[in-house]
Amino acid sequence: MFIALTGTPGCGKTSVSGLLENEFGYRVVHLNELIKSENLFVEEDKQRDCVVTDLNVVKKRLSVIEESENPVIIDSHMAHLVADISICYARPQMNSKEGLEKEDTNLQR
Repeated sequence: MFIALTGTPGCGKTSVSGLLENEFGYRVVHLNELIKSENLFVEEDKQRDCVVTDLNVVKKRLSVIEESENPVIIDSHMAHLVADISICYARPQMNSKEGLEKEDTNLQR
C-alpha cells in the first residue's frame, strides 16, 4: 500500500516523511527526486523550472518497489496521484516577511 504525503510547498511533507522513515522505520519514496534521478518525465519546462511527468511511467516504476507489511510513504506535492491513501498537509498563509522569519526561527529550535 502506498500512502501519499502531499500538500503545498513548505507545509512539512519532507519533515514528516523523514520522521516516519528515521524514527519508525517506514520506507519513504521522495517522488520528485525519483522522477528526476530516473528520468521519469517527458520534458523539462525551463520557464517554470520543473519537469513534465509521465504518470503512467511513474506508476509502473512504483509497482516494482517491494512492499512489506508496512505501507510505503510517498513524499511529493503530487503523491496523491499515485497513492492508495492520501494525507494532505497545508500551512496557514503568512502575510508578512516578519511572520515567515519568525516561523523559520521556531522551526530551527
